[in-house]
Amino acid sequence: MSLPAPRLNCARLVLLRPGDPLEQLQAALGASWSPPRSKDDGWWRPARHLDGFRARIGADSRLVSVWFYGNFSRRCAVEDLRIHMPLASALARQPSLRKLESVSGPRRDVRHVRCHQGYHLFVHFYQARIWRLCLEAPDALQHS
Repeated sequence: MSLPAPRLNCARLVLLRPGDPLEQLQAALGASWSPPRSKDDGWWRPARHLDGFRARIGADSRLVSVWFYGNFSRRCAVEDLRIHMPLASALARQPSLRKLESVSGPRRDVRHVRCHQGYHLFVHFYQARIWRLCLEAPDALQHS
C-alpha cells in the first residue's frame, strides 16, 4: 500500500516567480518534489491534481511559468489576488489588469498585466471569480 501524497505548502509556493532557480521550487515542494517526466515538457505537476499548482521548468533550470488554480489555498495571495476572488475585488487590487478580448467570452474573462519584475500575470475568471492565476516569463512562448 502506498502512502498518500504529501500536502503542498501553499504559503511557500506563492513566493515562486518566473526566473527563480529550480532549487527554489524544490525547496518549496519539499517531500512533494520529483523531477518532471520527459514527456511532460518541463511541467511539474503534483501527484494530486486537486492541489491546484503547477510550474514549468525551462532548459536553463529556471522557472518559466507558475500556475495557481482550482483548490489552491484561498488564504494565500499571489500578486495580492486569491483564487475565487470576485472580479470587482480583483480589479480594485490590480487596477492595471487589461482584458484579453481574443480569449474572453460571455462567462470567461482573461485579464493580464506586466508586473514590475518583468513577468506577466494572467488572471482567468470564470463566472466573475478568479479561476486561475498564471505567472509567465516574458519569453515563455519561446520555451514551448
